[in-house]
Amino acid sequence: MKLVNDTLKINGRFAHKRVMAFVSFHAMIIYVFLPIAFPTLDVKEFVVCFFLGFSAGCLGIDLQQQIKSSNYTNIPQDNNNETIG
Repeated sequence: MKLVNDTLKINGRFAHKRVMAFVSFHAMIIYVFLPIAFPTLDVKEFVVCFFLGFSAGCLGIDLQQQIKSSNYTNIPQDNNNETIG
């Protein structure tokens, strides 16, 4: 569950925009591969673009809020600035 904790949670709580982006992306993947099971289904490219745009928009808004927020603590706090050589 480390993947879920690292990508979908901030400070131990689920982030709404991250969850929406995760679900939207996977819904797009399922929608694209549905014609394998249902050959009569026609995949519309505007639906695929909507799913990708929606997940990109959610991630962009989340990133903008992270940059503006000063209490975001999901970033590693180690300042290991070693030089090699």
